[in-house]
Amino acid sequence: MNTRKMPASKFVTGLPMYGRPSGISMSGNVLGYNLIQAQGADATLDSATVTTTAHPTPFTIYYNGTATIRRKTNYSKNLGLGGMMFWEVSMDANDDRSLVKAVNDEIRRTY
Repeated sequence: MNTRKMPASKFVTGLPMYGRPSGISMSGNVLGYNLIQAQGADATLDSATVTTTAHPTPFTIYYNGTATIRRKTNYSKNLGLGGMMFWEVSMDANDDRSLVKAVNDEIRRTY
């Protein structure tokens, strides 16, 4: 915003709904948030130990959990940014661990 003199109201914060590994190939090892949760990950954390068909040996995957999503929501709100977008909403968990729910809870909007 500062470098390009972009008004805050035109800036949109991107929120990923997937996790990526570090130190191994991304190919076949990037997982949707819902698939990470299905392997028993803690929704409030930002990393978990998982496996994939491509990499059956357990590895660490990094993702945005509900606590980070809440912080990013507050950051965006406090700076008066234009909004937030999810990539890719179909990868969200459809329960109390939902990242969309975490945003709505943080802005006090009924989910």
